[in-house]
Amino acid sequence: MLFKWHTPCLSSGLLTVFLLLTACKEQDRPLDARTRAQVDTLAEYAIRDYRPEADSLCALRYDSLFNWAFDSIMEIRLEQKRALMQYGDVQ
Repeated sequence: MLFKWHTPCLSSGLLTVFLLLTACKEQDRPLDARTRAQVDTLAEYAIRDYRPEADSLCALRYDSLFNWAFDSIMEIRLEQKRALMQYGDVQ
């Protein structure tokens, strides 16, 4: 069972590495308009497919991130108040 899970990940990883290595060569000429349109279309489809997953991840983490940010801001404000009170600038 473990092997079946790793096979798609391994093949995807190898494909990604292969594509990255072959894509790193210098282009002799710029892409034509048709090729750019195809690349833009593929990117748009990939983003459209990923958006629901990203939105659900954001929704899952929103509460914890909001609480963390709120606590951090409150801690900074409390430190500022303590510093002001220590030096007598606050009446």
